[in-house]
Amino acid sequence: GVFNAIFYANVIILVLFALCYFYLMPAINKQKAKTNRAFKVLHRSSFLINLVQIILLISITVVLLDF
Repeated sequence: GVFNAIFYANVIILVLFALCYFYLMPAINKQKAKTNRAFKVLHRSSFLINLVQIILLISITVVLLDF
């Protein structure tokens, strides 16, 4: 039910956080000085992942406030 959805949303948030922390951020920092296409793609990916995480957290908060 609802709590399973919340659990899976939290798992997705955790996986996305780990992806950003261990892969994207080091890659972005490495490419930052070069200001090339790879930097733009990595930075945009990081932004979109953070946006998805924010949307999921807001959704979880709204669901929990209804209980």
